[in-house]
Amino acid sequence: MFEKAPTLFTLSSILKHTQSGDKALVRGEWVPARPAGYFSLKNRFKYAWLVFVGKADALMWPEDL
Repeated sequence: MFEKAPTLFTLSSILKHTQSGDKALVRGEWVPARPAGYFSLKNRFKYAWLVFVGKADALMWPEDL
């Protein structure tokens, strides 16, 4: 299993990704798979800042619930 890392998505990229067919089995249910993110500390702070100042929203993937 890949280590979790943040990724910046647009709404259209989320929709495209969920329709691409990449799925993961989570608690007996097939859900859209989470893509591998960017593992740099700089990107983690950048994305957290965008959420903090209201320029981006956070998204919980099914396996993170």
